[in-house]
Amino acid sequence: MSEVKFDQKLINPTPRKVKPAREKFIHITKKLDVSMKYKVIVRVISIVTALLVCALILNLFSPGHFGDFFSGSINSLVGSDKKFFNSVYEFTLLLGLSIAVLPSFKMKFWNLGGEGQVLIGGLAAALVSRYISPSVPNFLTTIIMFVAAVVAGGIWAAIPAFFKAKFDTNETLFTLMMNYIATGLIIFFAFIADPSHGLFTNLKNGIFNFSNSDMLIIVPFIVVVLMTAFMFGYLNYTKHGYELSVVGETRNTAKYIGINVKGVILRTVIISGALCGIIGYLSVAKQGSISENIMSGRGFTAVMIAWLGHMNVLEIVIMSFLVAFITRGSGQVATSLDLGTDFTKITIAVFLIVILAFEFFLNYDVHFNKNVFKNKKSKEVKE
Repeated sequence: MSEVKFDQKLINPTPRKVKPAREKFIHITKKLDVSMKYKVIVRVISIVTALLVCALILNLFSPGHFGDFFSGSINSLVGSDKKFFNSVYEFTLLLGLSIAVLPSFKMKFWNLGGEGQVLIGGLAAALVSRYISPSVPNFLTTIIMFVAAVVAGGIWAAIPAFFKAKFDTNETLFTLMMNYIATGLIIFFAFIADPSHGLFTNLKNGIFNFSNSDMLIIVPFIVVVLMTAFMFGYLNYTKHGYELSVVGETRNTAKYIGINVKGVILRTVIISGALCGIIGYLSVAKQGSISENIMSGRGFTAVMIAWLGHMNVLEIVIMSFLVAFITRGSGQVATSLDLGTDFTKITIAVFLIVILAFEFFLNYDVHFNKNVFKNKKSKEVKE
């Protein structure tokens, strides 16, 4: 019988040297508790830094005009009555849109279709003005236009909400695509209304037939203030506001405590769409016309405002004012220095990106390990 030989190396393998784990110089940890004082300090620093960076951008485009950014922005706000009311209107649109998408975002339904819902609401109001208003009084025209815009915006938002509740579709992509469909519908109906030019103009705007043009801005401002007050109370002091917050946190918990999750999703998104419809109505009534560019991308800016406002009504008001201030100011500076309309878009993008970058310091702590260099030096000395 042959002897079985065992390899001693396999039985008692030589232990491999394990390299010690390298010490990291930077450690990033999640903040568990942030004081209100710290939040205020960081946000004030972020706003000041963002304004300085915007001024630097202007100085790059037009050297020697660093200070003109601030003087131009202030002048766009208080330079004249017309400039003041135009700034108020810009603030009104941004705040109204941000408040409209807020309940959906609070529920973590990422509604990127606010602009499309505004367009559909505006289209419904325009169709009423074109085809119904000639046969009814001004006051009744206003009511029908308002109701049509609210219903149309709500229905347009209900479509992606239904598919999200029923089939758990991706609401971000769905609502985004609905914007393009809304744009196409406006172009289609504009060519029906005016085949030769494809324009939807000279619309009867009900009680907005003011002799004083400033009233065309004051009335939308009042409506949006009422919307803001409603949303503050709705989110903080009603059962519906509590339910949508729970659904946003965790749907399983919501189901466990007896909340109808699908119903809450539908209800909340329809409210968002209806509020967007109101903004559409106000825009059409003020301008007496509608086009696919009536919002000029403000719907997407409102998404950033709602996000940077931390889904808080009061913070959203502040952010809306700042963005409106920068928009009007950079627009005036761009006009005076002949920089083109794209300068305003660049400035707003930079402003929002800088503030977004500072959000990192609200959510995370950065720790530096000084022992890394000490250990490295001692190791070099030993060698």
